[in-house]
Amino acid sequence: MINKSESANQKVSITSLDHDAFYLKEMEQDPNIRLNLYRTVCNAALSEASTRGPSAISPLWIDVLLNGVEDCMSSTRRECVECIQKLIRAPTPGDVSLRRHQNPAYQSNLSALANHDAYENQPKKGALPVKNTDSTKRERPAKGRDTVVLCDDWRRQLANQLLHRWVRTRSGSAGWYQREGLLRVFKIYCDFNYTLYQKNLVGHLWLREVLFRVGIPSLHEDQLPVREEAASLLCIITQREGAARSYVFDRVVHKLQDLLTMQKKLSTLPKDREAQTHVIEGYLIALIKLFEQNPGSGRKENMYQLLMGYASYPASSVRQYVAETLCPPSEVLCIRLLKELSMGCWWSSSHVQNHWREGETVLMALQRHIIYYLTQGKGCNFNLERLISVAIGESTTCFLYSCIESLLDASCDSRFELSRMGQQIIPLLLQIWVRFSRTAEAIFKVVQELTTSSTHTTRRSGTPFEHPSVVQRDRNRILAEVIVPLIWWYLAVRRATAVMDDQKNRKKLEEVHVDQFFRTLQDITSKIKDPMYSSVALIIGCYFLPLLNEKNVTIIQETLLNSKTWEYILRTPPAMSYLHFGLDFVSSMKYRGRDLQHLIPVWLDALEMAQTHQQYILVTMIREALCFTDAERLHGSEKPSDSILCRPFRFAYHNTFAAPAMLDGGEEISLGYTWLKMYFPTEQEIPSGEMFFGTAAGPRAGSNDLEGEKAVVEALRHYICNGLYLSPVIEPEILREVRALMVAIVKAYPSKECSEFVLESILMRLDRVCPEWENKEKITMDLKQKASDWDTWDDDNASGGPVEGVSIEEEIQEASHSAIIIIQKMSHDTQESISKKFADRLVKLLH
Repeated sequence: MINKSESANQKVSITSLDHDAFYLKEMEQDPNIRLNLYRTVCNAALSEASTRGPSAISPLWIDVLLNGVEDCMSSTRRECVECIQKLIRAPTPGDVSLRRHQNPAYQSNLSALANHDAYENQPKKGALPVKNTDSTKRERPAKGRDTVVLCDDWRRQLANQLLHRWVRTRSGSAGWYQREGLLRVFKIYCDFNYTLYQKNLVGHLWLREVLFRVGIPSLHEDQLPVREEAASLLCIITQREGAARSYVFDRVVHKLQDLLTMQKKLSTLPKDREAQTHVIEGYLIALIKLFEQNPGSGRKENMYQLLMGYASYPASSVRQYVAETLCPPSEVLCIRLLKELSMGCWWSSSHVQNHWREGETVLMALQRHIIYYLTQGKGCNFNLERLISVAIGESTTCFLYSCIESLLDASCDSRFELSRMGQQIIPLLLQIWVRFSRTAEAIFKVVQELTTSSTHTTRRSGTPFEHPSVVQRDRNRILAEVIVPLIWWYLAVRRATAVMDDQKNRKKLEEVHVDQFFRTLQDITSKIKDPMYSSVALIIGCYFLPLLNEKNVTIIQETLLNSKTWEYILRTPPAMSYLHFGLDFVSSMKYRGRDLQHLIPVWLDALEMAQTHQQYILVTMIREALCFTDAERLHGSEKPSDSILCRPFRFAYHNTFAAPAMLDGGEEISLGYTWLKMYFPTEQEIPSGEMFFGTAAGPRAGSNDLEGEKAVVEALRHYICNGLYLSPVIEPEILREVRALMVAIVKAYPSKECSEFVLESILMRLDRVCPEWENKEKITMDLKQKASDWDTWDDDNASGGPVEGVSIEEEIQEASHSAIIIIQKMSHDTQESISKKFADRLVKLLH
């Protein structure tokens, strides 16, 4: 019997071992199992520390948590690092801070280097710990009083384990992720125990050991996350240890100088070049973080020449870090980069190999500076003209001309990197100049000079273009499609924001020679034979009519009220990018009492090929134009400007008017929206439209063009009621705006035929999206069923179902609401005729 029992126990043991081996193998291969295991360990450790205090953390807990810190999965490392951070910062139960009792001298040794409080009560700053003597025995607290919780034991063990494990990870078999995880724990540990380093020699020694054995060598790692964590660790050490701050900075600068000297001597082997790139990146990252730690120091300006030595480095990552190192705020650096820009015509020269890289780096750094000053608040006083005159000694007009010409050269360059940066900097440079210049006269002069030089085949410096005809065409295109329209738009924002400034600034603004600039615009369009004049005239007609003389006002209005102008704008992609100004164009014409009915068919014709946000703009323009017509007819005693709310710049406050690329790319700064919202955070705070549109005119007599009115109604029926409204792929925002437009159609043209086809379209859409909408009980049951079984609900628009984002219930409610408003606007005879035609269907819809 004994032998049988022993045999059974052996079998159970073997089975248990097999199960454990299988589980260990599975845990090693499955990261989710490891994550769940370490998550359980972390929760248990935190729970234990919260109830028994940090003293409950044993060496076994530390080993397990550090194993998780070195795990190959980032989620597991993050979980364990966060747990260690919480444990380090965990207070003792019943007390926020750890306390020692009465006696200032107590036993300690070198292993107490991680003890955060071991040196709080030492009799002399910087003195080494001493052992207890017979005459100074530690007082024991009486029973029932607070006991001393030696919770720093596990921190001492953690400090020793960190260095021990770090030495082990330096071997070739260790993964980079192990060092990345340990560096994160080093950061937390050093940041928490900062008072230790100020009061104890042992703490200084440990900290410097971390600095030389961990921090600085890790800048040479080939993995970017390790280098970034090492740079952050160095910043924490320099922040806590004053003596190390200067040393680390000098060490980083000296190493960059040595690497720059070695660059010419280094072998051209790809392996050597890649290794050197990693080291350069590591020290540049450290330098960036050191500058971020102390942005007000003047060291950044002194390192300009050294950093520019890396500006043409082959690796793009190094050039990006150089641009980030030359970061704002620094007016000296900003002007220095602008000076480099003004001489940038050599960047695109084919005679200097790889010189374009330096140009790209300068533009990336300059972009950071300009964005910084453009995003400052209303109190920012960036006196660009004074800085230029002091630092460069050149007139602002000549300097600005050189900068814009260099940007034109970069934008037309055959290299994508340089061309991209040039096109991104142009709107930023124009905006900062218009915003911070005392007057806009320099801008006008520069545009005039660029216009006269638009037919030249050489640069201002006399160097010829590589491809004269192609470059000249591209320069003229950017000048007409980008520079001139943006200048006018930024001047409009400047006019709006000047209302919030002092009266002196506003007076100077009113003295701007807008008429002279308008003549410059006409010269540009005639010389380069570009019809972009129409889109620029749109901006002028929206915001500058009060500043033009009567002759030029007439020219602008005749241009904008010409259907051919809008046909060109709507079929030309560059001009379509300025379509949102059409919203303020309608408001401007309202104030001046101009008829827009003849433009509606042109806008309707462009709906089919327009993008979603452009469709929304066009539908809004049409609706407001119809509301204007309605005000003329039904409210002859009130001003057209009072018929609906007319405020400029609405497109800057509503995402539905913006292209998706603009929303994703964060282009609000370059478009001037950020500048505008600094002064007017909400749309309701924008000043009255009369400041931009002019004096409101009285209502005009109704148009007698019956044929034109009939053509407008037929176009609305074709494109809106029978087209866009019935489309299965219409966006929810456009659908709601189209419903409002259909109500406006009936208000503007209250005829029986118009009311009939609008109501017919409403019923046709309901038949498509919900064929059984008339059966109220069945609809209610279907809605309940789909609510309980939502995952099987097919909302594919193309199959005839409801629009995504619009429920069947909302479709029926909106249709009923629109029908009620339309019927209320009808005469009694028209209502009777409509009721006979649609019979019970209309009754079911209304009730």
